[in-house]
Amino acid sequence: MNKTSKPLLVAVLVAFTCTVAYAGPSASNTNSTLNPSSSPSLTGALEVSAISNYTYHGIKLDSNPVISPSLNLAYPLFTGGSLTAGFTQVIGTQGAPWYRTQYNAGLALQAGRVAVSPGVEVITSPDRVSRYSTAVTGKVELDDTGWTPVALHPYVYVSSKVDPVKAGTFYEAGVAPAKNLGALTVSLPVTLGVGSQGYFETDKETHYAFTSVGVAGVYTVTPALSLKGSVTGFSTDRKLGNGKKDFLTFQGGVAVSF
Repeated sequence: MNKTSKPLLVAVLVAFTCTVAYAGPSASNTNSTLNPSSSPSLTGALEVSAISNYTYHGIKLDSNPVISPSLNLAYPLFTGGSLTAGFTQVIGTQGAPWYRTQYNAGLALQAGRVAVSPGVEVITSPDRVSRYSTAVTGKVELDDTGWTPVALHPYVYVSSKVDPVKAGTFYEAGVAPAKNLGALTVSLPVTLGVGSQGYFETDKETHYAFTSVGVAGVYTVTPALSLKGSVTGFSTDRKLGNGKKDFLTFQGGVAVSF
């Protein structure tokens, strides 16, 4: 399969996923245990963010501000399980515009306090390095509310590239203790990430690691409208594309849920 056909195939697959989500259960499947609700509904969120410098998995890919609209959808398949699909577009704003498109599709599974999200991620960026990549992803989250005075909401995340030439795996773990202050929710996300050789397509490096600490806030204007903002400090073990090991990233945006 050539490079031109790969993004097209991905777009078709994501479109198919979204189509299934919108279609809902067929009449012949009304009594199926996969659709216990007579009218399961599609939910989602549309968000537009401005980011001071585009950082992906701890590596600053652009030192200039970017605009990033995104759309995430979820459709219930059965109790505790949903089909998910996501689309994120990054648009460079300095000089000649550049674009980086990310597609996600997978499942969101809930069992008690544990949430598991297996999926597939595809990134296309014709104007940048890492022009095309596909990865199998997985995330496990724990709701520890009530176990400690401050819930940490720990999680682990793994992304493994599906590429015989540029293979590699990225591992991430983190916590995000949060405090609800009425309409404003403030969290303090802390993250540790490690990438193996090849994941960031940096052949001269055997690995890449970073830690980040941030402050994030979500202000609920209405049940469907919220404002978001964050500042995150990164400390890395190698410069790579960052230019320096330590840097800050600021982000602000608006989200509409439905």
